[in-house]
Amino acid sequence: MDRQRHHADSYYKYKLYFNLLHSKMDEYTIKSWNTYNMDEKGFLLSLTSRSKRVFSRHLYDGKEVSEALQDGLREFITLLACICADGSTVPPAIIYPGKGSL
Repeated sequence: MDRQRHHADSYYKYKLYFNLLHSKMDEYTIKSWNTYNMDEKGFLLSLTSRSKRVFSRHLYDGKEVSEALQDGLREFITLLACICADGSTVPPAIIYPGKGSL
């Protein structure tokens, strides 16, 4: 875990958040079986290893280098996972790139 994330972790903040969440669920009579959490994870196909980049210290210090670019020849797929507050799950879904019509 990186340093900033570790310092952002706060029992007090989590407690406030969940107290607010539960009060709103009570206020609007939202049942746990109607509460879901979804997460997504993207995968770049045909990329099997990490790449190395070479650039000058001047570019790095000037924040001109912010992220790695890929060549556009790879496909990206997305995995969706979903769980309900009552513990039940929705089967994971995979989203593939669509084919354009010409």
